[in-house]
Amino acid sequence: MILFRQLLCRASPMAAIALAFLGCSDNAEIPAEKPILNREDLDRASLKIVAGQTDEARAMLEKLNRKFPDNTEIIELLGLACSEKGDYLEAAFWYEQAADRHPNGASFLKKAGECYELAGEDEFATLSYSAYVALEPDDGHVWHKLYQLRARAAQAPGLPEEKLEQLAKEAINAINKAKVAITPDDALEIARLLLKINILPVAESYFEEVS
Repeated sequence: MILFRQLLCRASPMAAIALAFLGCSDNAEIPAEKPILNREDLDRASLKIVAGQTDEARAMLEKLNRKFPDNTEIIELLGLACSEKGDYLEAAFWYEQAADRHPNGASFLKKAGECYELAGEDEFATLSYSAYVALEPDDGHVWHKLYQLRARAAQAPGLPEEKLEQLAKEAINAINKAKVAITPDDALEIARLLLKINILPVAESYFEEVS
């Protein structure tokens, strides 16, 4: 083989180029086959979640996630397993990962928001819900959640006037887009928010609703 290559090199430059390609083809690696997900593994993990064996389910799913990092079914089940265990922040993390990878990830953003809310992380819940309604603007239930979160944030003591005004406006905007029946508690809170931003006539109308 060495002698053959020497003869080719002496023959012509084109032969030398051909030899270089020949050498490359000798060492070419065959691409490894992609692993195939066994759906029975997903079924077993799902059954363990239903049975309350969340730690075992998570161990199985994390192993699968290492092999199939972009599979949103695995990631969603990881979120469910963590949520069932009460690990809401970790559940929110997995749902956000699913939202990033799924072409229609809006529902995962909603689930992430719910988990952040359960974990008491109102600001992160607001971010997830806001991203969700940007994709699903007709979901009045989530707009109402955004109203509640912004109204609650506006109750924090010592807020700068500018921040208070921003939160009040965001809360009122959310309740307007919710298009749901306003409860007496909502009406009272809306009136207080309107007072904070000096929209007195409208505030008075809301006070009158609950009086």
